[in-house]
Amino acid sequence: MVYPFYEAPIKEIEDILQEAGNERLDLTRDYRGNKNEKGFQLQCAMIRATRSMYWNYVLFNVHYSIDSMLEILRATNKILRKHPIHHVIEGRIAAIVQKSQERSKQIPAKFVEYLFFEFHPWNNPDVNYYSLDELVEKGRSDLVPPEYRHVETS
Repeated sequence: MVYPFYEAPIKEIEDILQEAGNERLDLTRDYRGNKNEKGFQLQCAMIRATRSMYWNYVLFNVHYSIDSMLEILRATNKILRKHPIHHVIEGRIAAIVQKSQERSKQIPAKFVEYLFFEFHPWNNPDVNYYSLDELVEKGRSDLVPPEYRHVETS
């Protein structure tokens, strides 16, 4: 089945979760940028899908179901909770909630707290990376979440 471009990120996350389940891969762990690990590759694909969903909604005004989109982002954030990118995904949730309010959309009650979300460099929804090593290589240690600043990179 062919999906419209704006549904692709949602379908991609669903497919990634299915593949990870079929292959018994743990997507909750931090693979530390090991590009050869299938789990890391699937995490990267999930991160890209959240970025696409965020950009489609916030920048291009694609009309997703707010409830569905936020639930998928929340589930993805929960899965990636041991990966530093979970801060960025939380920032994407907050940005979507805040943009929804600007557009006079109904915010689901369990996401209202994001209206008061405090943005920092490490949870900026526009930040894009797949591992701490990548941030360090780019000289962007300011984007490393505080609890990961003591972690040695390879």
